[in-house]
Amino acid sequence: AVIRLTPFDVSTEDGRAKERMRRIVLTAAASMLAKVVSVGTMLISIPLTLHYLGTERFGMWMVISSFAMLLSFSDLGLGNGVLNAVAQAVGKDDVGEQKATITNGYTALIFVALTMAAVFIVAQPYVDWSAVFNVSSAEARAEARPAILAYAAIFLVGIPLSLVQRLQAGLQQGFNSSLWQCSSSILSLASVLGVIAAEGGLPWLIAALAGAPQVANLFNTIFLFRQRRNLVPNWRLVRVAMIAKLGRTGLYFLVLQVVAAVAYGADNMIITQLLGPGEVSKYSITERLFSLTSMVLSMGLAPLWPAYAEARARGDGTWIKRTFHQSLTISITLSTSAGVFLILFGQSIVSFWTHSNIVAPHMLFLTLGILKIVESVGICFANYLNGTGQIKLQITSAILTAAISAFLKIHYTS
Repeated sequence: AVIRLTPFDVSTEDGRAKERMRRIVLTAAASMLAKVVSVGTMLISIPLTLHYLGTERFGMWMVISSFAMLLSFSDLGLGNGVLNAVAQAVGKDDVGEQKATITNGYTALIFVALTMAAVFIVAQPYVDWSAVFNVSSAEARAEARPAILAYAAIFLVGIPLSLVQRLQAGLQQGFNSSLWQCSSSILSLASVLGVIAAEGGLPWLIAALAGAPQVANLFNTIFLFRQRRNLVPNWRLVRVAMIAKLGRTGLYFLVLQVVAAVAYGADNMIITQLLGPGEVSKYSITERLFSLTSMVLSMGLAPLWPAYAEARARGDGTWIKRTFHQSLTISITLSTSAGVFLILFGQSIVSFWTHSNIVAPHMLFLTLGILKIVESVGICFANYLNGTGQIKLQITSAILTAAISAFLKIHYTS
């Protein structure tokens, strides 16, 4: 009933509920398409790069890839702060506040990126990157520093460029971001194939994979502001007070992002330091297989966050409660079904996927299956709590989780 291209009349509560659900469905469908394309390119690129790089250099690539999560808090939570502020301004039908939020969000993120670039330029010559990655071969040691430099350059440029995705989420137009992500996945695969054909090294592979999404973000930003000229940043609207307000909101999200990085993003680094980069491949590939479930659920349920925030600004609490219960039921059902399937058949899939180069223990499949079911429930609660502004509760539980999990991971890995 809500699947259509034209919007509903939002002058009534029923019309607003239908319009929210229409945007949620469109965004979820586009997100699923983006993930199908992303997973398809990943399924093709991983065996190719594993064969091309070898186990040690591939492990180094996996560690660098995990930096994307470890450094996901580099925007100091400002991106999520902008998302919430834009969604609330949409709920109040205040275009002027939306434009001011966008302007000050970009200003803050550009400053953050320039500051981080200066710190990195000064500090990186003193870091032994081959020791960080714990690699021993001459080829891997020679590529360690160029690889991290390539990743850092693209990453820093991407800090302000990636804000467009948070803006579109806050505007409940996440389907546009997903369509651009489809194009970035295809571009990434084409670039990887080109690097392999040209026999380029690891730094070029990293540039191909990390650079494609930022190219897509750049064009996405251009098209967004061509369509919504009334939201184009105006630097005369820059206000220290608004930046500080976004910073205070973002601080809570920053804490959550840091905790998530410790709890989930440090796994590859722990393994490479305690067991060596060769073992990273076993864990990383198996975890990536299981992460497809939580990844798809995250993309499908992400539109609920700004929808909750907008509904809260309008006082539509009944819709929030009903939608949360529905999302919880769907998540548990899907994650349990997928978990059971992968526990039973995951080893065969990994063996086929990697041409028998990777053999992981069955216990890893069992624990990852259980973990992803728990994660699916957490995704539902996270979207609800983020959208309704209940961040402190998340921080308390997340800190306890990170502390306990980090201790247990190091203890049992060593």
